[in-house]
Amino acid sequence: MAGGQLYGRGQVEWALARMAANKRGWQSARDPALLKLRIKRLLDADRLIELPRPAEAKAAPYAFNEEAPAGKGGEASFTGFDVYCLWLGLRLLHLGFKQSEVAGAMRLVRPPLRRAYAAILRRPAKDDYRAFLVLRGADLTELLRSGSVGHGRLAFAFPRPAMIFETVGKLFLFLGGEFLTDQEAIVLEIGGAALGLRGILAQAPEIKRGRPKLQ
Repeated sequence: MAGGQLYGRGQVEWALARMAANKRGWQSARDPALLKLRIKRLLDADRLIELPRPAEAKAAPYAFNEEAPAGKGGEASFTGFDVYCLWLGLRLLHLGFKQSEVAGAMRLVRPPLRRAYAAILRRPAKDDYRAFLVLRGADLTELLRSGSVGHGRLAFAFPRPAMIFETVGKLFLFLGGEFLTDQEAIVLEIGGAALGLRGILAQAPEIKRGRPKLQ
């Protein structure tokens, strides 16, 4: 697994529970068992999802792990970026997408998302932290079929099923110049989560076998 701090399953659940507690209207914030079940289902889907060949060639091997997820009886380890991807996956799940759709979509956006995540964490504290993931359309069908994700200059080459914008200005430029009348899109702000999880994970206690003590 790539270098950097690693976190156990229990620490991941502990951190994501605290992120969920700050999301208005999330039932999972008041039901730790439901949140843990959703995390488990996303991780299970990540092991099983198969993408069409054109998309598979562009996807990361896994959505929520650097390497093959641990099987039954194995102790899973996660990087900070893995936890960030899991959080975005939970947000998509909350919007009504299926676990398999979320796992497939996150496999596809993970490579460019890694670059955006690193850029966000490098920003000076006084800078605007916001960045955005845009899913073009009301479902993930085209993204899962083609695997096409735009990032940076590529986001402006022509509209992609998924696009990442690292600044508010770039997002507004796209929406004003390219997004046509009577279209749908899902826009997730993703910069705040990168910073929030960094602070929460720094406080995560040692927890054995994924049994966090939720307060």
